[in-house]
Amino acid sequence: MNRIIRPTDQRIVLPGTEPQRILDVAVDREGLPPGKVWGLIQMRREKYLRAIAKLKKLTDIEPGKLSEMTRNLIRVIITDVDEAITKHHQPIPGESVDWINDHLDAGYKVILHSNSKSTPRIADLCEQTKGRIYVVETTTPKPGTKGFRAVLTRFNAQPTEAIMIGDNPSTDGGSNRIGIPFVQVEPIPPHEDELSLRRKLQIASRRAAIEKSEEFDHLYGRRVIRDGYVWG
Repeated sequence: MNRIIRPTDQRIVLPGTEPQRILDVAVDREGLPPGKVWGLIQMRREKYLRAIAKLKKLTDIEPGKLSEMTRNLIRVIITDVDEAITKHHQPIPGESVDWINDHLDAGYKVILHSNSKSTPRIADLCEQTKGRIYVVETTTPKPGTKGFRAVLTRFNAQPTEAIMIGDNPSTDGGSNRIGIPFVQVEPIPPHEDELSLRRKLQIASRRAAIEKSEEFDHLYGRRVIRDGYVWG
């Protein structure tokens, strides 16, 4: 069965069907191409730089809690990879693999949408999840909306039936631009001695976005679910 979708430069791949195609893709979405810069500028707007929940870590979210938080029937989970489910460019730990399998077993579709290149760790995750995960491969980085739109199209889902989980409101929060709720988790901290100048700048940019989002929460009285699933 063909599991590849190609709206414009976009495709969603089920790794179990053709992992080599994933590993052969060499698209750098971690830099600052013009389209990404414009998207990041747009993300400074209050209506986009927001999260319905701000939690400590992804694995704290139990199956069923996403629908409870959004008050909608969630059936599609989109998640970032680096610093959301694993350390930057590191293998995906067993705790995150178990979380993904638990949600797959509960009937959710789980899609990885990262701005980093696909690597063998994704093929490993495919094996650990019995080929049930999907991966967005695109030349258009977040906060661009093409990847999010492709996911909705693939699963014939409305934005309110999907959710995006990630550590960076200025990129992962791009889901807000088409109405997909965003859940922010705290970034998994890196080893400080391994940070390049580029990574330090990326982390500083993310920290500024997180602080701005908090500022908007207080300024506009936005209600946000915090750890323990309490409104704050």
